[in-house]
Amino acid sequence: MGRMWNLLENCMYFFAHKVFRLTISESQWEKWCQFVKFGLVGVSNNAVNYGIYAVLVLLSVNYLVAYVIGYLVSILNAYYWNNRYVFKEQEQEHRVWWKVLAKTFFAYAGIGLVLSDILLVICVRMLSVHEMLAPILILFVTTPVNFLVNKLWAYRENGK
Repeated sequence: MGRMWNLLENCMYFFAHKVFRLTISESQWEKWCQFVKFGLVGVSNNAVNYGIYAVLVLLSVNYLVAYVIGYLVSILNAYYWNNRYVFKEQEQEHRVWWKVLAKTFFAYAGIGLVLSDILLVICVRMLSVHEMLAPILILFVTTPVNFLVNKLWAYRENGK
């Protein structure tokens, strides 16, 4: 999987520097790559979440209950991929895995899920967005929020 990330970074570098002729500092480049990786993990995360959600809704489970169940299962997916590939532990770091998992859980469930549920209710009940489309639309708000919370808190050096 590490080779896939390297290939992705090389492709992004080629397009940014050779095709679009952008000049980006190494620090900015690393931050951009990290955000893109987080986004790709988010795609798999949301596939897990939405897949569970859709199946449960089709089985006549209440859409809010279905969303919570899918979201909670997807947190484990997020923890695995983010810990392993997006916010990798550096040589000088030592993270306590259960603390990072707890913070990841809080970041996704405590912040992301609460925000998602509020936006889901607003979309479905107030804006009459179809309950199968609403979870996709709210990603445009929750993804950047989750990235910042995870980067700045959950995966911060030494799990502080």
